[in-house]
Amino acid sequence: MQKKLIALAVAGLVSAPAFAQSNVTIYGVLDTFVGYSKAGDEKATGLISGGLAGNRIGFKGTEDLGNGLKASFVLEQGFNIDDGEPNSSRQFHRQAWVGLEGGFGAVALGRQYAPGYFATVTHSAVSAGPLDPQAVLSAGLSINPGSAARWDNSLTYKTPSMSGFTASAIYSFTGTSGTEVGDDRNDSNDLGLGLDYKNGPLGISYVYHNTEDLTKNEVAEHYIGASYDFGVAKLIASYQVANFEPAAGSDYDAKVAYLGAIIPVGAGNIHAAVGKRSDDRADRDATSYALAYTYGLSKRTTLYAGINRTSNDDNAAFGSVLGATGENETAYALGVNHKF
Repeated sequence: MQKKLIALAVAGLVSAPAFAQSNVTIYGVLDTFVGYSKAGDEKATGLISGGLAGNRIGFKGTEDLGNGLKASFVLEQGFNIDDGEPNSSRQFHRQAWVGLEGGFGAVALGRQYAPGYFATVTHSAVSAGPLDPQAVLSAGLSINPGSAARWDNSLTYKTPSMSGFTASAIYSFTGTSGTEVGDDRNDSNDLGLGLDYKNGPLGISYVYHNTEDLTKNEVAEHYIGASYDFGVAKLIASYQVANFEPAAGSDYDAKVAYLGAIIPVGAGNIHAAVGKRSDDRADRDATSYALAYTYGLSKRTTLYAGINRTSNDDNAAFGSVLGATGENETAYALGVNHKF
C-alpha cells in the first residue's frame, strides 16, 4: 500500500509541469442597447443585441508541446442578450477550430474568420457594429465584419510578424452553400488572402476573397484599408470592390468607400464615419452616416450612444435595423458593452 502511495506521489510530481503548461480561458461579451429605428412607414423600438460587438461566450486554450510548439483551440457561441436565445441553430457557430502555432506561424482547422473580417474590424471607426457604415454597406459581401466572414470547413495559415508585416490565408472546402450531405467539395471552394502592415500609429491592410457557391455564382473581392493615429484623432479609410459573376445573368460590380475618425474626449471617444456603396445595377446605390460616443466606465465596461442615417436608392435595402427597400432609415442607440 505504501509503495502505491509513493508511486502516485511521484507520478503527480512528474505530471505537474504538464498541467502547468496548459490553460483554458472562459471569455465573453455582453452588449445590448435600447434602439429606435424608422424607415418609411416601418418602425422598430426595443432592446437590440450587439451595438459595439456581438454577444458571445467562448472557450480558448493552449498547451505547450515543447520546442516552441503550442496546440490551441477556440469554441465560441453567440446569443441574443434580450431573450437569451442563441442566434444560430448551430453550436459554436461563431468559431470552432483547433490548430498548432510556433516559429513557423499558426495553422488551424475548423470554422474560422477569413482575412476580410479582421481587416474591416481593424479599420472601423464605429466598432464595426450595426451603426457603422462599413457594416451596413458591406452586407452581401464576404469582406465584412459580420457572419459572412466566418467560413466553414476551413484551413488557415498566418505567418509570424516580419518587420511589421504579416500574411494570412484561408481555404474553405465547401464554400458558403456547400453544406448538403454528399456535396462534391471541389464544386464550392472559397479562398482568402490577407496582408497587413503595422508600424506604430500606422496600419495598412489588403484582402482578396474569391467565393463560389454550388450554383456556380462566383464573387471576387478586393479590399484595402488604412488607419493612422495622430493622437488627437485617429483617421480611417477603406475601399473595396466586389465583382459578381452569376451563373445566370450579367456580371456586375459593387463598390464601398469608407471614411471615419475616432476623436478622444476625456474618458470617452467621439466616433464619426461615412460610407458610399455604388452598384452597377440600376438604383441600388446607398449612403450611410454615423455619429457615436463611447464612454469607458472601466477597462471592461463601456457606455455608448449613437445614430446612423442610411439613404437608399429605389432598389437598395441597406440599414442598421430595418433595411427597407427604397426607404431612408434613421436608427438611434443607447447601450452598454461589458467584456469578461
